[in-house]
Amino acid sequence: MHDSLDYIWPHIEYCDPIFEESLVRSWNDDAFEKLRRSGVLEQAEATDYFACPYCEDTYLEEIIAWETPAGIQRLAIPCHEHGRVILSPEQLRQWSVSFDRLVYLLAAGLGIAGEAVQIEPWRLWRLGKINWQGGLRDVLFTRGFDARCAISSPPDLSRYPNAIVLLPHAETSRVKWEHHVPTVVSLPEVATLRADGIEFDHSIMLPMIAEADAIARVASESRLNMQDLKLIISREVKSIQTHELTDEILVRAYIQEGSFRKAAEFLSRETGQEITKDKVHRAVQRSGGTTALARGEDSDSIVRTVASQRRDRTKKIQRRPEDKQDK
Repeated sequence: MHDSLDYIWPHIEYCDPIFEESLVRSWNDDAFEKLRRSGVLEQAEATDYFACPYCEDTYLEEIIAWETPAGIQRLAIPCHEHGRVILSPEQLRQWSVSFDRLVYLLAAGLGIAGEAVQIEPWRLWRLGKINWQGGLRDVLFTRGFDARCAISSPPDLSRYPNAIVLLPHAETSRVKWEHHVPTVVSLPEVATLRADGIEFDHSIMLPMIAEADAIARVASESRLNMQDLKLIISREVKSIQTHELTDEILVRAYIQEGSFRKAAEFLSRETGQEITKDKVHRAVQRSGGTTALARGEDSDSIVRTVASQRRDRTKKIQRRPEDKQDK
């Protein structure tokens, strides 16, 4: 059985989600009445265009309004198959999502007091803070950035590094975060609309947060590793007059990017030099090969810390004969 909110979650990603009267009346289990009574759905302006209800084609025609001699207002659309098709005002009704009401119900369902703050208009809200494992964490709600919406990419949430982010996505792993990767919770999996508000299933939500925290932590560490690598490459290029990169840098790039080609492209962008995938491949082979890297063998000699790299900067870097052919 569908929860009433399941009918609106997929549409919330649209810039301006609008539901026609015929659509909401087709929902099962009294979902429309539940959403209307809760205030999540509110009546919007009537449409100016309408498709003929008797035709299979879904083309839209502009609605014509006139008043009869008896003072009765009529509404109709022209149809090439059925002529003038009379419509009722009820057919033209439309419904929209009240995001103010939805955000309020989400906050109330989590026991958050106070008024939610709209950070980015109709896109990002801060609901407040909740207690989590002995500390306070911000709770955010965001929407409007998947393939069906032209607003933009996901918002930059790096200002809220410890926030729990509520998303109307059933599959949150598909969201491509360009900056900070947050801890995300899928609302369709944990939220249910009741007569007195939105109820959260904490038996699902709590382990979901713990798992999302772990994913965010790994992503953060990966980004830090990338930043460290870029810093090392920058120092390497500045300190080596011959513009030769060490095996350590080449191997670190391979580990970070996951392929010889991607590592070569990354190093070429960062250094301004033309680094070939063959050069990366030879460096990996000299360091034990891909099998050794996959098993993590001799990891201390393959990937050293940034601190070790700083200590080694003063050492003279010998140029290998085989590298001369890579230029």
